[in-house]
Amino acid sequence: MTTAEKICKKINSYLRTIELFIGEKGDATPYLEKLELWIDQLLAEAEKTSQKYYERLSMYSDTHHTFQIV
Repeated sequence: MTTAEKICKKINSYLRTIELFIGEKGDATPYLEKLELWIDQLLAEAEKTSQKYYERLSMYSDTHHTFQIV
């Protein structure tokens, strides 16, 4: 299972919990706030990871290009 699949599974689990809570109590604000915060954290982490891989790829590309010129 990929990281993205694990994240989707976790989000779906939270959403089911929220649906159940709304059905029983009518107010899921605490769960929604927690879910929103968690998703924001995931997005920030994904952005940092993407940037890190982009920088690595860029360095590899520059290095590879330099070797081709020499």
